[in-house]
Amino acid sequence: MIETYCRLLGFPEEATAHLTAVYTEMCAKTDIRTRFLGIEAPFLRSERAIYEGALQLLADECGVDRRTVDMLFLLHAAPTLRERYAQKGIADHIFVETMTDLRYKLLECRSVYGVWGIFVTFWYPGFYRCERFALGRLQYERRSFQYPAYGPLRDGDAVLNCHIPSSGPLTPDAVMGSLKRAYEFYRDLCCEGALPVVCHSWLLYPPHRALFGRNTQAFFDLFHIMDSKATPENPDFWRLFHREYRQETLPEAPEDTSMRRRFKQYLLEGRPMGNGYGVLLFDGERILTP
Repeated sequence: MIETYCRLLGFPEEATAHLTAVYTEMCAKTDIRTRFLGIEAPFLRSERAIYEGALQLLADECGVDRRTVDMLFLLHAAPTLRERYAQKGIADHIFVETMTDLRYKLLECRSVYGVWGIFVTFWYPGFYRCERFALGRLQYERRSFQYPAYGPLRDGDAVLNCHIPSSGPLTPDAVMGSLKRAYEFYRDLCCEGALPVVCHSWLLYPPHRALFGRNTQAFFDLFHIMDSKATPENPDFWRLFHREYRQETLPEAPEDTSMRRRFKQYLLEGRPMGNGYGVLLFDGERILTP
């Protein structure tokens, strides 16, 4: 089953072989299926201390890197999630598209820590509760608007929150194609004929805009920025440089892309990274300006 889902989601052969072998070794040491099933309930309730403690205990008992155990747990739970999609009448290709996020996180974990696994398991309960879906380039989930007003929106109105996985170029065509799919999938959220979409991301921090390439600038420009704040601890540094932020090792950060070079210089000047919260209204074809 582990190998089947690794292949379904496009994991590299090396990762597939490693994860399958580790799972087999763990099965020989403990009743891994029962242990994983027991962790699913607190995981789905987002009881982080409970499920993380159980996963850490399992990793310690089996002598396996915790990040690898976390990935195996998520893969083990995937067939049940696939059944939920079918029960809800959601197309199987959307299940595959959505869960391919595991591949993106697998590659990030390998790049940052040199481990085939995942280090953001806390991000996944929403996926497994069928609350977050990938529709093309972007991922979406229902949320509430938290600002006084924007066009027809008022505080507390239902909106669609979007996320940008590390799945490749953020081209305008890919973004618009995704928004069109979201408009059809979430028609019940439309307000006066427009789908309200919000995003909270380091990609929407105004001081970053000048450092981006054309595609990311175009994405930034789709949104009206409602709020932004600096994050001096630079928690999103790893997303760009594939390593954790440390002031003392900043001079060693890679400069192999123009955006990395610009961000590195920005940080060396003592300027912090940050994030922004933006909103847009999409009528199925174009972005509306209130």
